[in-house]
Amino acid sequence: MRMMGQESSPRIRNGKIDPFSGRNALILNQDSFSCPANQCSSLLSSLQKYISFRQLQERNASVPLSQVSFTPDLIILRLSLNSAPQKVIDSCKKMWNRAAMIALFCLGFNEPPDDFPYLFGALDDFVSCPFRQSEFILRVRRLLQSKKP
Repeated sequence: MRMMGQESSPRIRNGKIDPFSGRNALILNQDSFSCPANQCSSLLSSLQKYISFRQLQERNASVPLSQVSFTPDLIILRLSLNSAPQKVIDSCKKMWNRAAMIALFCLGFNEPPDDFPYLFGALDDFVSCPFRQSEFILRVRRLLQSKKP
């Protein structure tokens, strides 16, 4: 598990208070698969660079969700289509029904998986690898704005 520590006061970025500094995010990796586009290994550091989360953790989804020590406002799921992705989504929704959820499909191409349309109804957004980091950050910010605490 990789983690960014807590901060007690809001961060200031570019002379303005960062509206996301009091928010929490959780990155759940469903499997230990690697990203064919090699983008997901830097996901935690990218998020830390562009969004001032109060807490940000990256964990393996096989660890019980009850062991997460905070309530996430945002859940980023790195889903494997070879394992039961619906089970992970359902578990997250049951545990944190108010959290925004975005999925990363690390398939190595730009098209979403056709075989899993039921997943898209349960998610707030999704991105397929390879993706533009700036687009991903904008999507995360949009989700956090739409899901006010």
